[in-house]
Amino acid sequence: MTAIHFSSFDLLCVLNGDFSFGKIYVYDCKEDILDYMMDVCQYIHVGDNHIKLPLILSYAATRIENCGGIHVSICGDAGSGKSHVASTVSKILPPGATVNGRFSNMALFYSPDLTSKKVIAMDDQSLVEEFSEILKNSTSNWDVPYVHHTVVNQKGKTLLLPPRLVYWLIKASDLGGDEQVMDRVIHTFCEDTLEQRTRVMKNICAQAKDDEVNTDDIDRKVGIAQELWSILPKNARVSIPYAEDILFNPATSPYRLLVMMFDLVRCFAYMRCNRRRLNKKGAIVANISDFYGALGVLNPLIKGKGGNQCLKLGKNETTVLNWLKNMPKGHYTYEDITKGTGLSYLAVLRAVIGRSDHPGTPLISVPGISQTRVSKKEPIEIDENYGVPVDFQTVSRKQIYWEPEVYLTSSLVEVYSMDPERLKFWMEQEDNL
Repeated sequence: MTAIHFSSFDLLCVLNGDFSFGKIYVYDCKEDILDYMMDVCQYIHVGDNHIKLPLILSYAATRIENCGGIHVSICGDAGSGKSHVASTVSKILPPGATVNGRFSNMALFYSPDLTSKKVIAMDDQSLVEEFSEILKNSTSNWDVPYVHHTVVNQKGKTLLLPPRLVYWLIKASDLGGDEQVMDRVIHTFCEDTLEQRTRVMKNICAQAKDDEVNTDDIDRKVGIAQELWSILPKNARVSIPYAEDILFNPATSPYRLLVMMFDLVRCFAYMRCNRRRLNKKGAIVANISDFYGALGVLNPLIKGKGGNQCLKLGKNETTVLNWLKNMPKGHYTYEDITKGTGLSYLAVLRAVIGRSDHPGTPLISVPGISQTRVSKKEPIEIDENYGVPVDFQTVSRKQIYWEPEVYLTSSLVEVYSMDPERLKFWMEQEDNL
């Protein structure tokens, strides 16, 4: 089988720095295009690689014919950089590939510039019932236009939403919305750790030290990244020959998560198609490394690190849950959780029981977590001479009851894997090509 050759552009020359916007016909490039794009994003936005990577792959999915689409949600506190990371990735996509803003329920149907294979970046968009219904139909039937019949000036009118649209959903809190929509979205959180803050502040200090910003160098890197998309196939198919050898437990692995994992494999193979072979039908053949690339995206999110893919919890909900995972079985007051997580009392309360004005996944819906009332006697009068309580009252307070064994039994999603012998077989097959 032959590898894909890029005859319309000299990628090796591009990635070595001798870039010009002319057409060069010299090398068959073996450089890693995806790594280069990630490096360009890092040049503009420090950290949050667990968000940048699926954002890039989500656009790649629009060009893969046998891909069901990848959509990404980004949650984070105000000032955490969630909008900036999305803006950074949109810069390295082809010009005009991204539509940004907030939209009314039917605005997408009337947008004259909205065409197939575009990214819709929704910043702080409220997923009300009608809008969730549009997203559900647009993402579930990804390859066909979404048809909406309405009445305008007492006349019937048919509106079309183009196929193969990618959605980036950017919110300060958890998204809420229809469960079927959330099943098709990769859920990520912006980093808010001491290490990330240190990296960002050091980068700010480094920029402040320079007497001028080298915008020409930034523009050059962005221009190269944009040009790389022009030499990638506009339409492709990806074959995963080892798909039936991937191990999973049907009892604990949601089928939509399995579909998402295979779509990520296809996207990794597409982005590295200059390093992949073609089968007899002309499809790109995915390597084992593409499978582990997909696991590198999903596994941390499954475990609640940098996102929450299985329970689809918001950032504060995940923070409380991760704190409870380190605690023994028992009752915990809201004050206990506040001290342990560093969240405000109101944030903990909303994380546990939810908000009536905001649909989402409260923690009390998670197996192993319940809210109970615990009664205890508290002193109301102290003896002035002896300093001991002489009168008591019974006080009932709401507390969280944590049962880790119930949570582990009900919520465990096993990581996808492959039998070592089969893994060895497929790696040998790749080495022999």
